[in-house]
Amino acid sequence: TLTTLSVEGVGGHVDEAGILMCGRLRTLGLRSCAIGNRQIVLLASTLCRSLESVDLSKTEVGDDGVMMMSLMLNLRELSLRECRISDVALDSMAQSSRNLEVL
Repeated sequence: TLTTLSVEGVGGHVDEAGILMCGRLRTLGLRSCAIGNRQIVLLASTLCRSLESVDLSKTEVGDDGVMMMSLMLNLRELSLRECRISDVALDSMAQSSRNLEVL
């Protein structure tokens, strides 16, 4: 079973069909991909709750997307380098995600 997937740096669009295939992934790297809050809603759904590490650096994810990530109870590491995220969203994520070790 595939547990790690990295499509970092491709600059391509990540559509809903690709996200819905995340199944049992534990690590997902989407650095520099065209992904925004709309796709994060799907990512944070029950289909992807096994994710423990997600890299969303250099994406269009905003505050709303970060807030949705707090639904991912197994998430231990979330990278948001060079994203436009407010301190309020980061603080909310840190407080609501008990297993989060790296933000």
